[in-house]
Amino acid sequence: MARPKKAITKAQIKNEIARKKQFKAKHKTEHFLAQNSDFIEHQLDDDLIECHQTRKPAPGQEMFFGLMDEKLNASKGTYYFSWNKDELTLLWEGILYRSLGSLRYINEVGSLNVELDWICSNHFDAICSFLGLDASLIRIEIPKILEMYASPKELAANKYYIGLKEYRQQVLNDAEQVTSRTYNVEEV
Repeated sequence: MARPKKAITKAQIKNEIARKKQFKAKHKTEHFLAQNSDFIEHQLDDDLIECHQTRKPAPGQEMFFGLMDEKLNASKGTYYFSWNKDELTLLWEGILYRSLGSLRYINEVGSLNVELDWICSNHFDAICSFLGLDASLIRIEIPKILEMYASPKELAANKYYIGLKEYRQQVLNDAEQVTSRTYNVEEV
């Protein structure tokens, strides 16, 4: 005896029709700039995406892309930038000046730690090298700047400040020893 066929309900038919109407990409494609080595893909910040969705840029921000911008990958929330040497110089100078300038106005210990941690990092050395600056000379001046603007109580407990202050003293002491030495030159 054969089994009777199972009946299909109207709800199942409706769900199947709805499923078939849903958009399905046939295949995933990469953005056309993904393979171009002159462009670098950068994730867009949530606040930037929100500003563009509401069409109300935050004060001081400009809208730098539109929905039809060819450098925008809207499905991933990324934007492709092409960086030349002048743009990189402007970027690194801006980061460096913002960081050093923010030392004057830091009120929170956490923010101070973040800035001083970055100033003590190899990344800071690389940026200074790219800009043709001596990172050691900048680090020597940081304790002096902090003593002018930060509270002594806050600085006394900060390990980065203490390390930079010791570094400054060591470098200055070494420089004094070199200049205080006298050399006798014997004529031949």
